[in-house]
Parts: sequence; C-alpha cells; structure tokens
Amino acid sequence: MAGDGGDKVIEMKRGVRSEILDDDAPPGPEVTPGSREWTAKLDAKPRAARPPEAKPKEGPDAAEPSGEEPAAIPGAGDPYDKAYGRPSARMLPGLCLVLADGTRRSYPYNGRVGGPDWLETPKDGLGIVQRFSDVVPVETVLAGRGLDELFELLLYQKVAWVRALPAGKMVSHRAMPVITAMLIRPWKPDQGGG
Repeated sequence: MAGDGGDKVIEMKRGVRSEILDDDAPPGPEVTPGSREWTAKLDAKPRAARPPEAKPKEGPDAAEPSGEEPAAIPGAGDPYDKAYGRPSARMLPGLCLVLADGTRRSYPYNGRVGGPDWLETPKDGLGIVQRFSDVVPVETVLAGRGLDELFELLLYQKVAWVRALPAGKMVSHRAMPVITAMLIRPWKPDQGGG
C-alpha cells in the first residue's frame, strides 16, 4: 500500500507489466517513450466483435455452415440421409461425386471451367451442369429435386460431396433435396475458330 511502509508502487496500466520495485529483483524490460506509444495504440484499438450466430435451419435437410472439417463422404452401404455434404464456411478445394453404385469421382474446384448452370433434361427435368478441365475434360449433370441450395453451394465452392440416390431406394420426405440421376460424360471444349 502506498504511504504505509515506504514501498515504491508503480501505477498499473493495461498492457504494461508492472510490479513493486525491489532492489534485489532483476531489471525488467526498459519502458521507452516508443513502447509506451505502441502500448497505448494497442489499448486504444477496438476489439473485433464476434459475428452473430446464425439461427439453425429446421427440417430434415438442415445444414448449418461451420468452420469444421467436412463430414466423411458416405460409402456404398450408408443410408441416404442427405443429397450433399454439410455446407462449409470457407471455399473448399474439391468436389467428390458419389454415384448411385457408390463409385466416387473427385474434381478440383479450380479445374471447373463452366457452371454451375441450370440444364433442362428430357428424362429427369431440371439439372445442374458443370464442366471440369482434366486429362479428359468432363461434364457433370446432377438431376433431381430441391436443388436450389445445392446450386448456390456449388457456385461458391462450399460443399465437399454430392451423392446420387442409390438404385431401388426411395425418399419419403418431399422437402428433402434428392439427386435422382448423376451423369459424368466426356466433354469436348469449343475450339472457338468456327
């Protein structure tokens, strides 16, 4: 306490190490006018506000963006509970397509040269088409129902996998997005000199 025993007291300031001076204590770092100015700037800097948390969606296909790693890609025997993986909060490096038989095909998003675009298919209705540049350029078509959110996630590269409904399976919940057909075919880019 100041004034009752002759102790020397240094005023405590936020961000500056302060202690009662003692002749036997090793010397601490020297506080210069420059370091005081730097410390004052740090203390005056406003703290970053934490972003408000998003309200979770309701329903069977409720998927909330997160900063976590994407969920594991479903295997051939796994139940069909989702048409695509949980949305990511950041852009992802690639997209894995899980075909109806469980076969997987992966494509890097940075190799996408076209799409996603909407395409009217005669058999399956409206679908999403994307084109990827690879050793053999390919075009992928995802057809089904409830694909609006998937289109947006593909556009912003925020989904890690998409899965087709296995043969012989049915989904009873009408609001749930379902990929009923997935087509991967060679694509010949337009050479442009035509």
